[in-house]
Amino acid sequence: ALVEVYDLSPANISILGNISTREFVQTADNVMIGGFIVQGSQAKRVILRAIGPELTPFGVPDVLADPTLELHNGAGALIASNNNWQTTIIGGIITADQASAIQNSGHAPTQPSESAIIATLPPGNYTAIVRGVNDRTGVGLVEVYDLNADADSILGNISTRSFVQTADNVMIGGFIVEGTQPKRVILRAIGPELGQPPYNIPNALVN
Repeated sequence: ALVEVYDLSPANISILGNISTREFVQTADNVMIGGFIVQGSQAKRVILRAIGPELTPFGVPDVLADPTLELHNGAGALIASNNNWQTTIIGGIITADQASAIQNSGHAPTQPSESAIIATLPPGNYTAIVRGVNDRTGVGLVEVYDLNADADSILGNISTRSFVQTADNVMIGGFIVEGTQPKRVILRAIGPELGQPPYNIPNALVN
């Protein structure tokens, strides 16, 4: 299934400052896939995080012990990746060590096995994919934080696709509205249309 939040009032002074989804991360087609859109005329600086062990103190069972994170552009190309946020993987749009910048962002993961990427992204569509190292499974969280709210661009949409289960393993989407005005949004829970063309995703959530 797919959970989505769209910004229906991009012109007002409030923004979606954070968008996140918690889900039970599996393997193959059932990893966690988070999509987001940068809308506007300027690049948007963000931090993406793949969280697992730090969910334990909140009473979340069966957390993903060692999450990895990939960032893909709208064409599907891998443009950045990370496994263990204190060790930067150079490649794609990542050209220098990021550990200090992640620490100074105020959003550094609390556990060294968790993953993070800081990226300055031009307007467009992006996908963050969370997997477990060595095909481990468990509950994980994928997040995007806006690091330059003053830029002439916004996080206009977040959508996460994952395999929805039951009890503690349903899909939970979170977002933060920042600013002084109400933010008009539409939230959608999508299932059956994923099983139809052009997606043809197996085992779509029926209802």
